[in-house]
Amino acid sequence: MRTARFSLVLGVLMALWSAEAGAFPIPPQTLRMLTNESELIVSAEVEKITLIKGEDGFNTGIALLNILSIVKGAEGSQSVDVYYEPDMICSAPPHYKEGATVLAFLTRSQPSP
Repeated sequence: MRTARFSLVLGVLMALWSAEAGAFPIPPQTLRMLTNESELIVSAEVEKITLIKGEDGFNTGIALLNILSIVKGAEGSQSVDVYYEPDMICSAPPHYKEGATVLAFLTRSQPSP
């Protein structure tokens, strides 16, 4: 009986501590949210993955996507480069594999100053 009380109190304390630290997970996005917020939605084949090692030790990935069809938006070219952070933990980064067909929900990013 004492063990059950201790684990309950410990659980409550841990929940309160994490609430103060702001350690809440990023909520998942619904398909409707992804569709509404995306400028370009494409079905594409992943042609090439390039990883660039940053000064901070983390990689930046560049996936070259060959567009098979456009679901939403307009794109003047037949391919698009998608920059992503493969070493990120939360939220989970996109996962690209050469030769795979993907449905990509994309927005244009502003260049860093």
